[in-house]
Amino acid sequence: MDGLFLAIIPFALLVVIVFKQSDHIICLERTQDALIKHLGINRIRLIEREVAALLQANKKIEAIKAYQILTGVGLAAAKEHVESLQQNANPSA
Repeated sequence: MDGLFLAIIPFALLVVIVFKQSDHIICLERTQDALIKHLGINRIRLIEREVAALLQANKKIEAIKAYQILTGVGLAAAKEHVESLQQNANPSA
């Protein structure tokens, strides 16, 4: 029984650390959102510029990954959006 208890302690500490880090990340994201709003930055326009720059550099996969990370959408939605941006930029392609 003592061995099991000693084995559970590191796991419990790890769980506490992970949840604490999660709280810090949420706090940082809220702070970032507040700063973006306060500064009047259009986040969507910023993301679109980043994606457009990657597409212009022929880095479609990186553009999809960037859009996915920056917006939080799934891979399929990111791919669809980036491809629509690419077609709008190059209607003949």
